Amino acid sequence: MLPFHALNAADLLITKLSTIALEAMLFKRPVVSILLDGGGRFRIYGDAVECADSVEALHEILSLMVGDARRRAAWVQNQLKNQGRFLKSYFDSTGESALLGAEALDKLLTKNRPEQQVEG
Repeated sequence: MLPFHALNAADLLITKLSTIALEAMLFKRPVVSILLDGGGRFRIYGDAVECADSVEALHEILSLMVGDARRRAAWVQNQLKNQGRFLKSYFDSTGESALLGAEALDKLLTKNRPEQQVEG
């Protein structure tokens, strides 16, 4: 499967360190980075990515995802806000070109996601 299709269908991306985390941000998907080897040097996305440095921390994050819809929604909104700031600084000083492209892509994908069509 192409990453495009996987990210379009995903609610969350879990990775160690990959440029797919950046792609997930463009798709407005929260990202969790698993750094079980204490790889602090891999925290290249700042607070735009939630980092889990232990199995317990990962379990806590995943429990939040399935256990409390209100806390999950607040966490996702916070992650998206942090990602927006990161993308703005990453692509250019204004961030306009990257964010406009990401918003257009997100609108297209949201329109074409079956579950979004049913809800919306």
